[in-house]
Amino acid sequence: VVQGRSRPQDDAAAVDVAIPVRIYDVTPYVDGSTHSLTGVIRARLETELRFRVGGKITQRLVDVGFKVNAGDPLFQLDPEDYELEVKSAEADLTVAVAASKQANADELRMQSLRNSRSVSEAEYDTALAQRDIALGRKTAAERELELARNRLSYTLLQAPASGTLMEIMAESGQVVAAGRGVARLAHGQDVEVVVDVPERWIDGLGHLVASATYWSLPGVESSAQLRELSPTADPVTRTYEARFTIREPQPQIQLGMTATLHLRDDTQSDGVSLPAGALSGEQHAPQVWKVVDAAGHVEAIPVEVLKYGSEQIVVRGPLATGDRVVSAGVHKLDRGIKVRPWEELR
Repeated sequence: VVQGRSRPQDDAAAVDVAIPVRIYDVTPYVDGSTHSLTGVIRARLETELRFRVGGKITQRLVDVGFKVNAGDPLFQLDPEDYELEVKSAEADLTVAVAASKQANADELRMQSLRNSRSVSEAEYDTALAQRDIALGRKTAAERELELARNRLSYTLLQAPASGTLMEIMAESGQVVAAGRGVARLAHGQDVEVVVDVPERWIDGLGHLVASATYWSLPGVESSAQLRELSPTADPVTRTYEARFTIREPQPQIQLGMTATLHLRDDTQSDGVSLPAGALSGEQHAPQVWKVVDAAGHVEAIPVEVLKYGSEQIVVRGPLATGDRVVSAGVHKLDRGIKVRPWEELR
């Protein structure tokens, strides 16, 4: 026997002895990382209220924060000019009705004279045309009166739905043009958290689990779901506006409240999470040791490291949920060596 060398039978015996190591059961990797964004509670439906006609505001009947019902009056324009239009249209209609009656009577007389051959066909055709023209003018006058009355009714701005007035943009005495916004009404039952999302979080935003907490309501938390994401970034902040609908909102949640939106990544990747001590091999050829049978034999499995952490790593390779790998003691291992869990030591 050469001094410093063991005999072959001693090597075989050493290999047959199970080395105590720590064993880890492979589990799928779930990110679980959480991001938080500050936002504001808004109604899903917000309508900017506008006058359909222009004029001078004589009355503002509401204030910011008022709760209104559908049909409630909000603003009143000076109706004087529109009342004059209605009177003018009524007068035009009176003239048109009288002209229509006269033309109709003329046509009947001309028809009687034509039957007695007292007038020519051409004269009758002229009377018939005059009757039709007068009837058309009467119809036009009726429509013009209807339009004038509609314009008069538009001088009173009413709430189109029940809701809360979030903003007032006009005052009494102000002259407004048709189509100019004067108030913003929040209505409907759905409420949302509106946040500005950084560009790096845009991809996969819809797959994150969202929830909301409220600065003024400690302990209250609501689940949320992404409903809308702006396709363009704000030119100044370079962020994207996102709206998350709150599911089953609590009654104490009020519009305008400050909320914190929490975004958690619970999606599984194609990698698995392992203790950092399970990694061995060279940097360009990382590997882990997998327990391949009940006897405790191990086999080196090449892997690709997806993510490094101080205590955990994420790897991708031929590993499945339930596989057992050595998580501590990998420096003692080699092909053919048997291992046993550290917990079995006595």
